Amino acid sequence: MISKPVNWSWYEPACWLCTAGIGKCSENSPDSDFQWNLSCGPDDPNKLDFTKSAWLISGMSIPANKRIEIEKYNGPIFITVGDQDEVWPVDQTRRIEATLKEAGKKPEIHYFPGEGHNFKGASELARKELVLDFLQRVSRP
Repeated sequence: MISKPVNWSWYEPACWLCTAGIGKCSENSPDSDFQWNLSCGPDDPNKLDFTKSAWLISGMSIPANKRIEIEKYNGPIFITVGDQDEVWPVDQTRRIEATLKEAGKKPEIHYFPGEGHNFKGASELARKELVLDFLQRVSRP
């Protein structure tokens, strides 16, 4: 896994904050009701800020293009990925899985055939069940 800078799209609804109050902003509201969320990037949402990392370790940014040494993590690891993911390529998950296993770790990884980055229907229900099961198993004392 390689650390990359974070910047959401100008068109990403999560990157806009409603300034008119709860329940008052909608897609039909004038632009003045919204403010750019700086956690999505700099004032110019079309410009990447390569000094900001998408990942933190102990509250510290990981420099861009630095490999995250996931094999040093000693806790349980659970990953779900669609084999048609257009954001997080499935081969990247396979490399992480191989790295973890070479380090003697036992990650729990589930591949979903035909799914992209956002699962749908029965696949999403199955994924949620797997996540809940995993969390119940690893959180027991």
